[in-house]
Order: sequence, then C-alpha cells, then structure tokens
Amino acid sequence: MAIPFDTKPFPLGRFEPCCPAPSSPASQNGFVPCSKHSMPAVLGRKIDLTDPMPTRGSDRHVVVCIGPNGAEWDKAKVEALKGGMVWRLNEKESAWMKEGNRPLPDKEILTTVCDRPEMHANGVDVIFFPDFKIYSSIQPDSLSSSSESSFLSTMKSVWQNPSNRVSGGEEVTADTVILVCTHTMRDKRCGVLGPLIVDEFKRVLKEKNLLKTPNGKGGVEVWGTSHFGGKSQVCR
Repeated sequence: MAIPFDTKPFPLGRFEPCCPAPSSPASQNGFVPCSKHSMPAVLGRKIDLTDPMPTRGSDRHVVVCIGPNGAEWDKAKVEALKGGMVWRLNEKESAWMKEGNRPLPDKEILTTVCDRPEMHANGVDVIFFPDFKIYSSIQPDSLSSSSESSFLSTMKSVWQNPSNRVSGGEEVTADTVILVCTHTMRDKRCGVLGPLIVDEFKRVLKEKNLLKTPNGKGGVEVWGTSHFGGKSQVCR
C-alpha cells in the first residue's frame, strides 16, 4: 500500500519556524520558536539540529504492548521494572545462555514497550517486526516457569538469530505501524515533543482516511514507544 504523504519539500528553510512565531532571536543551535506547536524553548535550545539523526541497525524489533498506563513508563529503562515483561524476557534469555546457548555475533534485538492498549486483561500483546506477527495475552509470570510455549520457542529462535523468521502468532491487521519515542523518564525532550508528533501523524492520517479505526482492518497505526535511539520508526 502506497502512503500518499506529501512528496514535495516543505517551503521552509531548515531553521525557519513552521508557523508565525513571536519576534525572538534564534538560539545558538538555530532553533526558532513556533506559535502553533508548543515546543518549550528550553528544550528547543538543547536539540541537535545539525548532526545526522542516529539510526538503528536492529535485525529484530520486539514491541511489548503495555498500554498508556503501564508501570514501565515510570522507569528510565523499561527493563528495570522487576516482574515486567521486558525484565522477564531478559531473565529468561540469561537462563537460556547459561544453558550453553549463544546468539550469533553482530546481531541485535531491539525491545521496547508501546502504549498500544492491552487487548487482554490477563496478559500483554507482543509484536515482532519486521514480521508483523503478534502473540496475544502473554503473561510475564508464565515465563518464569519451566513450561515451553509457542511464544517462548519463538523468543529462543530470535535470541539465537534475530534474523530468523517468526512463524507463530497471528498477523497484525495493519499496513503500517509508526512508532514515536514518548519516553519522558528517559528523555524529557521525547516526553514533550513525542506526543505532539503522534498527534500530528494521527491528524494527517485521519484526514486522508488512512488512520486505522478500533474496529477496522488495514490502515496505519501510530503509537508512542519507549526509548530506542532518538528517532521515530516506521514498520511496513
């Protein structure tokens, strides 16, 4: 599915405000305040506007859907929440490695949480990108047991080689998923600016009838995610 976003460059210079702004001089980094988008000046002056945005070369992205009120949002590092899904996954991976298993070198797994609502009261949903596969209602406490499951088997395959294909789970019924860092406890800039970016994505997508509705199939989903390297990510 082709996403009909505007393809022409914005008619603005790199450091010009996008909306009529108060008459105040540009900061040393080139930041100029905008009257419409409420970026606090104290944050705008701290953002690097010159160096290239960092990229992630992850072979696999695992996203745990904890909803907007998940306890992980209160931690600077989501894996620090003892008993949480990310903490349990790290614990289980450590045990797997102590059994003599070793992942392939130079391979990377990125694990984040997102505010996509939990679909089930007794567990969380876990999405694997780029496969667009989702495991529903996974209980963190069940990972501490010795019982094997389809989800745990998938995780072991991914730990061994993050490029391995995920064959289990169900298909995510979306054409594109946009993830934007909104992790306030990790970086205040993301916590303030991330939700503004999410809202703007949703506004434009809704105008173009591309935003996925709660009961709809296909379309585009936009969610806030925990920290993953200073940029947004689009999974298609």
